[in-house]
Amino acid sequence: MVADRPTTTRLWDGGRVDGAGAEPSLPALAVAAAVSATAAPNFDWASITPSADLEYHDCYGSYKCARLSLPLDWLDETSNETIALAIIKSDAVGGIDAPTYAGPVLSNPGGPGGSGVAALLESDALQREMVDTPGKKHFEYVSFDPRGIGFSTPQVNCYPNSSLALRAVGLQVRGSGGLNGGHASLPFGLGLAEITGARCAKHNGDLLKYVGTASVARDMLAIVDKIDAYNKRYSKKPTLDARAEPERRNGNSNSSALPRLQYLGFSYGTVLGNYFASMYPGRVGRVLLDGIVDIDDYTTGDGWLSNTADTDKMADMFFGGCHKAGQNVCALARKTDRSGADISKRVWAWAKSLDENPSFVSKGDDTLVLRPNDFQFPFISALYIPIMTFKYAATIIDYAMQGNATGLYDLIATEGPIENTCKSGNASPGPKDAQSAILCGDGEDITGRNASFWRGYLDRQLAQSSLAGARWTEIRLSCSNWTAKAKWNFKGPFTAPEPSKNCSAPESGRPAAPLFFLSNRYDPVTPLRGARKVVKKYPGAGLLIQETMGHTVFSARAATDCTKNAVRRYFADGVVPSGETTCEAACDPWGPACNYTGSSTTAAAPSLGERFGLGEQFPLQL
Repeated sequence: MVADRPTTTRLWDGGRVDGAGAEPSLPALAVAAAVSATAAPNFDWASITPSADLEYHDCYGSYKCARLSLPLDWLDETSNETIALAIIKSDAVGGIDAPTYAGPVLSNPGGPGGSGVAALLESDALQREMVDTPGKKHFEYVSFDPRGIGFSTPQVNCYPNSSLALRAVGLQVRGSGGLNGGHASLPFGLGLAEITGARCAKHNGDLLKYVGTASVARDMLAIVDKIDAYNKRYSKKPTLDARAEPERRNGNSNSSALPRLQYLGFSYGTVLGNYFASMYPGRVGRVLLDGIVDIDDYTTGDGWLSNTADTDKMADMFFGGCHKAGQNVCALARKTDRSGADISKRVWAWAKSLDENPSFVSKGDDTLVLRPNDFQFPFISALYIPIMTFKYAATIIDYAMQGNATGLYDLIATEGPIENTCKSGNASPGPKDAQSAILCGDGEDITGRNASFWRGYLDRQLAQSSLAGARWTEIRLSCSNWTAKAKWNFKGPFTAPEPSKNCSAPESGRPAAPLFFLSNRYDPVTPLRGARKVVKKYPGAGLLIQETMGHTVFSARAATDCTKNAVRRYFADGVVPSGETTCEAACDPWGPACNYTGSSTTAAAPSLGERFGLGEQFPLQL
């Protein structure tokens, strides 16, 4: 049964439509904000038998899908245990025999825990627009659900056959008010983390040791080889230098004759790109990383302490932009405001008051008590894609402050009434399960730390971002009782040799071209300073800064010709801008030119949850 829709004012494309008509929908929206496999249209992956070589089948309309059987443990040649990766591709314009065919481009949307399948279904058209040089270079676009995630099997699932138990944990977290909900909230969070860690170990066993990023990087190398073999098998012209076969059999991963990775990595996908480039530099063709994670902070130390350097600044920019735009554009603006600071004070005072004066929101028979944390989460999410969310966020917040919090309900109750959970029975694996398995396995072991350590950790996070610090602490807190470490745990060094002098004739053991890094000027979870740090690790690498805000350049949806031309030139010719360069913003989030138009061929006006990048059970992510 579908939950009743409220009969309040609804918001579409900056205007207002009265009544309770059905909401238009859109597949999960952002290449950068990782998307769950449940966002993808229906396709029966079980109808494909996993195979050691790529065998594509029609799926999702014009796409091709395969299930590739690979070793569970790359480090144990005697083991016959396997995984099955879900792989999807969108064919190149003209096909593999066209003179313009330029090979496959693999991608990872982020997370960790994001579904590459769902992401490519949404972002295929955008990737093609950004990377292809029409009439000269046309690529096929390939993505996959990394091991343990989405449609790949086996899946990391900490609550199998128990959707109600999973929902109960979510309700406990909400009710506690999060880690900034009072002195007792942190021990409570540690308790929940201990329960979840034990449950994940019980229900997933040894699988948790084999979903780390090093294993996924090795999977990508296998995918590159398998695609090359597939194209050689089905192309009318050879696609693989004959010299490569004996090199491959001899295990030489650096031969200049072997196929090379062409890759788009977003957010956590930049971590995966760093791993690959450092582990297999001689197999790098083109590696573009967008929304750069500080790789040292990800892999060593207490971890995840550098991500939110821009978050509070961006919140101030939201309020300042609202004031500048005025009442006709921003619902939060008032004639008496002297600056964005006046709006900010008014909004945060209202949010704080929710603990003293409870506010309720209902939809059908479902009623929720609003907490300050309920407001903070969608507000942080709005910073991911400002051109899509700022105007909506302002209107939703304004309505809530005036007593109509229906819009907030749609953002915080993405699973609907609890009776729907009881009817659903089995729990689908949530992205948070895989997220914890990957980041806890990759990072330093922080089990056994007491509440005093975690209070200090929380204080460090809050000192960097009062808005996102508590939420970001929750991500790392999930590792506090996570005993499964990645068997293959690569810690660097994160670097690569000097790139080849001629990318058309790459040298053995060297990248064919330098790495190319992209960053927005302001990013809520992968700040520019991370990109500036990591780019120095790779000789000859280039950094392009787009003068805008949001999480990843590609997710801005309105890249200028400056950015697009730089990306196309990189994939076509292997050329990166010298040093650090900038490209202008396409528009201002409060301006009329930033109305959402979508990048998918099936794009329609997105629902509120989709606008804010909030999917079922999806945590804040990279």
